[in-house]
This record gives sequence, structure tokens and C-alpha cells, in this order.
Amino acid sequence: MKSKVKLLLVILSLVINNTITLAALSPVDYKAVEARESSLKWQLAETNDPVQLFSIGEEFFRMGKIDEANKAFKKGAITSSNILGAATCSRLLGDYENSVKYYTKLVDKEVYLHEAYFGRALSYRGLEEYNKAIADFKQALNIVKSEYIYAGLGDLYILLGRDGEAKEVLEEGNRLFPESTLIKKLLVRAYKR
Repeated sequence: MKSKVKLLLVILSLVINNTITLAALSPVDYKAVEARESSLKWQLAETNDPVQLFSIGEEFFRMGKIDEANKAFKKGAITSSNILGAATCSRLLGDYENSVKYYTKLVDKEVYLHEAYFGRALSYRGLEEYNKAIADFKQALNIVKSEYIYAGLGDLYILLGRDGEAKEVLEEGNRLFPESTLIKKLLVRAYKR
């Protein structure tokens, strides 16, 4: 029995880490993954513990079950980690309005959490509230210098036709992250316009 459990854990880790897909599994392996998913759904229905809910949400997220992950994170949305999970899942599901609400709740709770400003900026961009997105990208950059924040802000400036600002932000990002192919590609786009 222990060897079957070990095999299931190996298979789940391969699926979670995208080393193999569910389609590549044998019927027996696929049933084991389905059984784990059923177990997680049962745990989700039975618990109100925010720590357990975060673990359940995180596992669903890694399995690519964003809807289920979102349910877990929302149910435990009294802790910062669950609020961030709910905000991120809502954004990935295209529910930008709820995403903004969760990120705002997180910003109110964790003022220096750059991920909250960055995620909210992406959500505002999805809602086409570009000035709010720019403000949040800038606030995130005030907290931490990140390749992805520079890229997000630069890309938004390109979208808005604000090429001078795009070049300035992306050049600064390129100085700090010279290995970033993402920033280099965006710089090329900014200079081609």
C-alpha cells in the first residue's frame, strides 16, 4: 500500500509541476489524480480553517483548477495569503472587478506588499482603467524593483501611445535587469513606433 501512495505522490508532483499532462497518464494513474481532486473538494466543503483552505487552494492552483482554487481562497479570505490567492484567481478568470476588490482589501491590510499593487494594476488594465493601473504599477515599483513591474508599466505606456514614457521606464528596467528578454522585446516595440 505504501508503494501505491508513493507512486501517487510522484504522479501528482509530475502533473503539478507540468512535467506530464493528465492525458499522458494511464487510466489507473488518472483515477488516482481524480481521487486526489475529489479528496480536495471534500476537504474544501468540510473545513473553515484558513491555513487548510490556503493549502487546498494552492494545490488546486498547481493542478490548473483555478475555479476550485478560487473557491478555497475566497472561503478563507480573512488571511492575507488567501486574499492574495482569491485576487489572483479572480484576475486569471477575467473577473477583474472582484479581483480589484480583493487586491484593495489586501492593500489596506498589507501596505508594502508589492504583489497587491502589481496584481491590482493588471486588473485595472483589464478594466481599461489605465490611470489607476499606472498609479499601481508605480506604487509597486516604489516598493520593489521588478522586471515584471517595469515590463507591465512599459507595455501599458506602449498601448496608450506614450512612447517616450515607455522608453524611459523600459530603459531603466533594462539597466536593472540586463538579462530580461521580456524588457528587451518591449524596448524594440517602443522604438519601432
